[in-house]
Amino acid sequence: MTRGSPESRIEELRRLIRYHNDRYYREDAPEIPDAEYDAMFRELARLEEVHPELFDPESPTQRVGADPVDAFGTVVRELPMLSLQNAFGEEELRDFDVRVKRHLESQGDPGGGGRIDQIGYTAEVKIDGVAVELTYENGRFVRGATRGDGTRGEDVTGNLRTIPDIPLSIPRSPSAGPVPEVLDVRGEIYMEKKEFIELNRGRERLGEPIFANPRNAAAGSVRQLDPRVTASRRLGLWVYGVGRIVPGSSDLPAIEPFFFDTHMEELDRLHSWGFPVNRDGTKGFLSEEDRRDPEDRFYTDNSLDMEAAIAYYRETEARKDSFLYEIDGMVIKVNELGLQKDLGEISRSPRWSIAAKFSPDRAETTVEDIVVSVGRTGTLTPVAILSPVTVRGVKVRRATLHNQDNIDAKDIRAGDRVVVQRAGDVIPEVVESLSAKIGASGRGKPFRIPDRCPICGSPVARVPGEAAHRCTGKECV
Repeated sequence: MTRGSPESRIEELRRLIRYHNDRYYREDAPEIPDAEYDAMFRELARLEEVHPELFDPESPTQRVGADPVDAFGTVVRELPMLSLQNAFGEEELRDFDVRVKRHLESQGDPGGGGRIDQIGYTAEVKIDGVAVELTYENGRFVRGATRGDGTRGEDVTGNLRTIPDIPLSIPRSPSAGPVPEVLDVRGEIYMEKKEFIELNRGRERLGEPIFANPRNAAAGSVRQLDPRVTASRRLGLWVYGVGRIVPGSSDLPAIEPFFFDTHMEELDRLHSWGFPVNRDGTKGFLSEEDRRDPEDRFYTDNSLDMEAAIAYYRETEARKDSFLYEIDGMVIKVNELGLQKDLGEISRSPRWSIAAKFSPDRAETTVEDIVVSVGRTGTLTPVAILSPVTVRGVKVRRATLHNQDNIDAKDIRAGDRVVVQRAGDVIPEVVESLSAKIGASGRGKPFRIPDRCPICGSPVARVPGEAAHRCTGKECV
């Protein structure tokens, strides 16, 4: 394997993505913004497509997330929780529409494209939270697990029982009718923005490290070994679909392979059983005056064609700050469940759904200085002191540089013109150095993490196998 070859680049990208998967999914401490991770993932997927001889079943493109940590039991599911393909912009959504129709026609379904136009798509806000699956047996909540690697997740049942939005038995109303013998419901655990701010304020007062964003706060709360900690944090749930359904001896109509004809009917049924469905963040529901009794399985949804879905995507991005919780895009789905089954999936993603990501918000400014912040555990984090710049209505004066490896990779120096982004709409970070990009002359010296702790003067050491540097002094650990 020669340096700079496609093989070496593929191996490098796999290593980097595995590392950042662990930081994001296992440790709830991401080091890079989502946009940078997405770019690496897309590059790897393109290279693997061009070089099929380098296929590896253990590649991150063939997996979802990260393995569960050992602190929790493992739940193995029959129907994997897949991740979604990403679309960055309106043209990629139109390309998705073309791919869906083309695939249906290639499978001998010449009317499939027309059915898409007739039944259409749904559009739901993409909650920036933690994906979970809830299992109900004979109407009682018996198990809850994180997505994990898609097939195996962490058993966090005890923690999920503390979240008020999760019904411990269904249906909550007798008028909702019978439920399946076994039902797996999928959704997203989230923390509202105001709760996130209050949580971090409390942690600062106690001298504890703050969470980077609401998603990480929700993940850290769900993955507590003590359920009382989870219960002390105000978490919410939105459900977005079902996994496994075993009818058993219930009185539900024996319709194969679904109990629902469309995704909107699926959401409606979940709502009637007592699950929180994000009706305000979903486009496709009929108005109340136009809807029939949910027991009538043949009522019509207010489905969307792709252009209507794109219009809702554009509208939602413009008002995303008005939501009480963080959203990072839209999820577009084929509405008819029969067509979803016909479309199937590819490796890690369904063909019938796509995540339309919002463009990150960025601004240019100058790095006036680079200083080091020492955390509660002794970790040294480089921080850029910036010429004040407003990013989405917030004046930014400081931005994280994460670690020495990140600084070296982006070649960020004092005096540089840089691009700043509010990652997750919360923590500002430096995305790139424009000065390095154009090869500007007269730049400052490269930054290096100091050998001695700026707080106590003790030696600083890099943690083996990690990107972090830590103070070795007792005062800082």
